[in-house]
Amino acid sequence: MDWEAYFKDLQKWMAASNVMLTRVPLDSEKYFEWAANTLDIIYNRYDHELAHRFLYCIMEYQEDMLEKSKGVVR
Repeated sequence: MDWEAYFKDLQKWMAASNVMLTRVPLDSEKYFEWAANTLDIIYNRYDHELAHRFLYCIMEYQEDMLEKSKGVVR
């Protein structure tokens, strides 16, 4: 597993996510479709369980931020 490449890809994804959020709101279907599709690319690129778990955590965090923006408390 090339962790250096993996984390570089994650950094690129986070930067792209920040750009995307300047174009569409967090609560838009377009953002979540983009996030799911692009995280899936990274998921398929790295066949490692821990790498996949990081991606699940990132998506879960995005969902938590969405709920928080809508005033939903878990």
